[in-house]
Amino acid sequence: MPIKINTFNDPSASGGDTYAYGINDTDQIVGYYQDTSGSAPTDYHGFLLSGGTYTAIDLPGATPGTTFAFGINDLGQVVGSYSIFGNYPNRTSHGFLYSGGVYITLDDPLAGSGGTGAVAINASGQIVGTYGDANGIRHGLLYSGGTYTTIDVPFGANGTFAYGINDLGQIVGYYTNASGEHGFLYSGGTYTTLDYPGANSTSPWGSSPSAIAYWPRTPSYGASSPSKPPTPASSPMRTIRA
Repeated sequence: MPIKINTFNDPSASGGDTYAYGINDTDQIVGYYQDTSGSAPTDYHGFLLSGGTYTAIDLPGATPGTTFAFGINDLGQVVGSYSIFGNYPNRTSHGFLYSGGVYITLDDPLAGSGGTGAVAINASGQIVGTYGDANGIRHGLLYSGGTYTTIDVPFGANGTFAYGINDLGQIVGYYTNASGEHGFLYSGGTYTTLDYPGANSTSPWGSSPSAIAYWPRTPSYGASSPSKPPTPASSPMRTIRA
């Protein structure tokens, strides 16, 4: 069966691009767009596309142009990041949950100046993302039931980034070590490395109970800010079926 691809652009994206990062089962889409019409070289604003209508997601009190929306679950709860200290990349980031019209800030207590970013949320409200510690090392995080748990791949990792969680609580992302970037699956307390054959680096971004979606990336993008995951690679997305 042919796959239909729809393209879209937020009408508020003045002189910039639109990036879609998350979608739920009711086809609500979240992401962020660029606005080059303001005083900053580039402002970023989150958006929700639902039923053909775009709604801006800009956290009240955040520095204007520093809100990113990355994930949405089937309840319409949105997660992302924002800053209150200047424009990207010169800022400390904070994660957020937007639920029922209310914004809730998410700050991992172990985060240093690298800040916290929330990237994905499942149907149970479990949230994954990243934070940077006082030494500049990146760590994955799981926020569940009001508790933060660090996600660190134990394979000599120099940094761990958690980018997706499914309704079974399985987490995917990537880690870095001396040989580059490698995808991982964390399930049932066990970490499994995911390396796409022939790729310089592998970066999983999402997981369902039966498949993992990822980009095999060449060349590597390197470490990213916890507030803004790297822009998706130009290479096609691949899936691993269970």
